[in-house]
Amino acid sequence: MHLRPVNESDIKLIFNWANDEEVRANAINKERILWEDHEKWFYNKLLDTGSNIYILEGIDGAIGQIRFEKVNGYCEIDYSIDEKYRGLGYGYKIVCLGIQKMFQKGNSNIKAIVNENNIASQRVFEKASFRKIKFEEYKGEMYNIYTLEMLPKKFLILSSKAWNENTLVFLRNKLPLHEWVSINKKEDFTLEKLNHISPNKIFIPHWSYLIHEEIFSNFECVVFHMTDLPFGRGGSPLQNLISRGYKETKISALKVTKELDAGDIYLKKSLSLLGSAEEIFIRANNQIEKMIYEIVVFGLKPVSQQGIPVVFKRRTPEMSEITEEIQDIEKFYDHIRMLDAEGYPKAFIETEFFRIEFSRASLKAGKTIIADVRITKK
Repeated sequence: MHLRPVNESDIKLIFNWANDEEVRANAINKERILWEDHEKWFYNKLLDTGSNIYILEGIDGAIGQIRFEKVNGYCEIDYSIDEKYRGLGYGYKIVCLGIQKMFQKGNSNIKAIVNENNIASQRVFEKASFRKIKFEEYKGEMYNIYTLEMLPKKFLILSSKAWNENTLVFLRNKLPLHEWVSINKKEDFTLEKLNHISPNKIFIPHWSYLIHEEIFSNFECVVFHMTDLPFGRGGSPLQNLISRGYKETKISALKVTKELDAGDIYLKKSLSLLGSAEEIFIRANNQIEKMIYEIVVFGLKPVSQQGIPVVFKRRTPEMSEITEEIQDIEKFYDHIRMLDAEGYPKAFIETEFFRIEFSRASLKAGKTIIADVRITKK
C-alpha cells in the first residue's frame, strides 16, 4: 500500500467517491455535487500549491483519497474510503500515510473537522494521536475539531554500532522540524552532558553498557530489544533466539526502567532472523528507524508488558566455541552466523596450538557449509 499524488485521470474516481451517500452525510455540505462544479474544482486543485490530494493504492487498485488544504496556519484534512474497503482499517492507514507526507513537506499543524455521528472517523483521528480541542455547530449539526501539532523537539540517538550511523540521516530527512543529535561513546553518556543537550527523548538502538538510574529517571529513554517481550528478557537475545531454532522475532521498543527489559512497551515490529548476525542487525536497524519515526510522529505512549516473563542468560566468549555437542549441520551453520557481527567473538575451534575462527558462512543444499576461516597460533 502506498500514497500517490492525484492526477487528471482520477477526476471521475474522485467525483464518485465525493458523491457517495455516506460521504455526503458526513460532510458539512450535504448536497450532491454536480459534474460541472466538480470538474472546475478538480482542475483548480491540481494547480493549487496549497492543496495536496493523494490516492491510497493497494494490490487491487485504488482504496481511498486524502486531501490537505492550507487554511489559517493549519493543513485541514479530508479523507474517504471506497465503500467496499470500509471497516477494514484503511482509514487509519491513509491518515497516517498522509500525515507523513505533510510532515515531510514541513507542514507541522494538521486539523480535522469530524461530524459527531461519524464515530469511525473520530476513532481514526484519536488513534492517530489527534487532540480534540472544540465541539462546534455547522449548519445545524455538531462537529468535533481535532488537531495534531508537531512542535519542534530535540531527540538523542545513543548507539555504539556502525550500522546505526545512517539513523540520524534518515530521521533528519524524515523529520526536519526536530533537532537530532547523537552519542556513540560511553564517556560522553553522562548526566552532565545530557543536561546540557536537554533531549525530549533518548532513543537507544544498540548499547552494551549500563544505563544508570540517574539518567533514566531524569530522561525518557527508549531501548530496542530483539524479542517479543516479556519473552526473552536478558542478554544476547539474537544468539539465544537462533540457538533455540527461531526464524523470526519481534523488536520491542520499551521504556528503560530499573528492572532489566521490564519497561512498558511503545510498539513492536516483526524481524526475520535469516542471514548473518550483521545482516540481521542492519535489517533490525531499518525497522528501528521506522519505530522511532512512529513514536515521535504519533506521540505513542508505552503500555505494560503482558504475559509471563522468560529470561535469557547472557552468553560468554567461551560459548562461541564449536563443541562436539553440535552434531547437526544446520546447528553448526547457525552457530557460525549468529556470532558473525562486529563486536562478537567469532565461532571457533581450538587445537593444542591453533585457534580456527569461522565467518561469512553459507549453507549449501543443507549438507555443506562454505565459510571464511581465520587461523591464528595460540
